[in-house]
Amino acid sequence: SLATLPIRPKGLEGVNEDDLADALDALRNAVVLRHGGVPVPFVNTEFEGYECIERGRECLGDNRDTPYLNALPQRLDVDESLFVFGVRHDRTELATYVALAITQQAQRRGIGGFTGRDTDGSAEAYLPGDPSADRLFVYEIARECGARSFCFEVPTGDAGVALDETMLLTWRVYLQPGTRTGAPSEDLLAPRLLRARR
Repeated sequence: SLATLPIRPKGLEGVNEDDLADALDALRNAVVLRHGGVPVPFVNTEFEGYECIERGRECLGDNRDTPYLNALPQRLDVDESLFVFGVRHDRTELATYVALAITQQAQRRGIGGFTGRDTDGSAEAYLPGDPSADRLFVYEIARECGARSFCFEVPTGDAGVALDETMLLTWRVYLQPGTRTGAPSEDLLAPRLLRARR
């Protein structure tokens, strides 16, 4: 058998997102004020790969490169939008890049998503003049985006998610610089999700 490699430690002393907690709350208030809606929680589904190997459990091939934060499975009607908002961890020294994956739940079929770069400038409209806005983001998920910026359109055909099907939203925070591993979840402010009718 092969020897187990030593575990790479996660995190860097004093690097976290605590200083953005108030700005994230202000962003939440601005998103709710503009769109109304109901909050939906993201949950941490981080697996510890070494523990999975030791116990013989299936943990989706985890290799400690990212914590996975998932929203509860969502249906999306034609007159609804989901607004994902949070911290750009790639701008807080906690990630090399970030991405949200949208997956059709039943078949685990990837539909699409967005990366941190796709959200550049998205929070400024909600927090004009706030110096923290460039480290935050807001992105809409809808059936039809029209001309709206910062919006991902979810189709209903074979390459999409039918109206009676559920989708999964998974936020990934890849590789904290200087560690060669994903950031510890406790150093991150989790993204937030709001369901609203247009």
